[in-house]
Amino acid sequence: MNSVTSHAPTADKFEAVACYNCGATASTDLLIGQDDLSGKPGDFQFVTCDQCGLAYQSPRLTVENISPYYDEEYIAHRKETNWGILTWFYERAMGKHDREKDKLVSRYVDMGAGTEVLDVGCGSGSFLQRLRQQYQVNASGVDFKNLTHLPFFDGVSFHEGLYYEQPLEDNFYDLVTMWHFLEHDYDPVRTL
Repeated sequence: MNSVTSHAPTADKFEAVACYNCGATASTDLLIGQDDLSGKPGDFQFVTCDQCGLAYQSPRLTVENISPYYDEEYIAHRKETNWGILTWFYERAMGKHDREKDKLVSRYVDMGAGTEVLDVGCGSGSFLQRLRQQYQVNASGVDFKNLTHLPFFDGVSFHEGLYYEQPLEDNFYDLVTMWHFLEHDYDPVRTL
């Protein structure tokens, strides 16, 4: 664990959040959770909106303070070679994951050369690379962490930062995906 994430974040790193669905500020405590996946320290409060019942995290780490939780050890950002003797298992599991996503979107969009695809929260870029190789699509990805040094980004147009701050053309993409993204988004209503 690096020094940035070796201590739990202090209260000044958090911000109160209104309900993402209805905008109400009144809520009831639901649970306190920890980051079980990465083992990074901190307690994270989840609440239920008193108006509409949506469960969400509040307070949450500010966007300026969240990046240590999405470092190179975050599963969507891991390089294939970081898995040691489990590399074969990781490659098989992630390959299956990307094939299943491909199978799902192919039911709705006919893909081929010239199809414009955008993956929001693209992580390592493996899904985009699969679509490039399988269908020769024009692939673009958005993520707030730049991982273009990974081989999956060869031939992929990458946009770094928050999705809704990107200068992307309206009505340009034939397919937009958000795999495991919306729960990480800081303004999901604006994004949608």
